[in-house]
Amino acid sequence: MPTRDNQSYILEKIDFEGIIKFVNQSLINQYKELEPVPQISPIEINNIRDVIYRSLAVYSNTESYGTFSKKIAFIFYSIVKGHYLQNGNKRTAAGVVTMLISICVDNIYNNDEEFIDSFFISAAETAIYIAESNANDSKEVIQYVESWVRKYIDAQN
Repeated sequence: MPTRDNQSYILEKIDFEGIIKFVNQSLINQYKELEPVPQISPIEINNIRDVIYRSLAVYSNTESYGTFSKKIAFIFYSIVKGHYLQNGNKRTAAGVVTMLISICVDNIYNNDEEFIDSFFISAAETAIYIAESNANDSKEVIQYVESWVRKYIDAQN
């Protein structure tokens, strides 16, 4: 079995359905007056959960996405581009990724309000960048998202 970084190991142990439902309910509450986000269906939960599981896949003893930042980049890109939801794909992707990073990376926010604000704004901008990208550029876009993830992880370590 390949050696996994600690963050990837933690990622494997998470209740993905619980995270997806939590993010969805948070978005419903936050955006009910603006652009409402509908209640997520069991099929939509399964689709997003499957994206997360695909990021953890191992074939011939080799991880498809060998580092935590690659896994998160794939998840972020796939949720945005997969259009699994009627509305709120970018917001859901940013929320799920933010939750996964906050759970898997020790002290990612470190009670630094500037860092937290910067991270959340940047997550929203990254979701928009992914949505507006050309599908033919997926490899480059995922690499960009991976560097975005590493930037925030490295800033706190």
